[in-house]
Amino acid sequence: MHEAARRKLGPGFIGIWLDNAPVHKACAEFLADSLFDEVVFQPPSSPDTNHCDAGVFVNMAQKVHKRRPKNLSEIRAAVAEAWQEIDSKHLRKASDRVRTNMKTIKDLKGGELLH
Repeated sequence: MHEAARRKLGPGFIGIWLDNAPVHKACAEFLADSLFDEVVFQPPSSPDTNHCDAGVFVNMAQKVHKRRPKNLSEIRAAVAEAWQEIDSKHLRKASDRVRTNMKTIKDLKGGELLH
């Protein structure tokens, strides 16, 4: 995978900034060994700066959970259906949340995120 990322991104350092989601922590070693030159975790309780983390994934996860998929095929179908059900109003709210969070970070001159 590292070679594929290198071909796509070109020469130079490839890093990734992750939140502290359990899935990210669980795969950090794999990501560092196979794909990225560095894996950095943001401080706990940092504001979301990713649109998907700012409300989209949580909304989709709730919709998928309600369907109670039992296998990979059902999970994929439930995720596709959940994505189709997200309306533009919800996406706008997530985008507004990220914009507000980024402004706060900028106003704090990076705050704890830069330390």
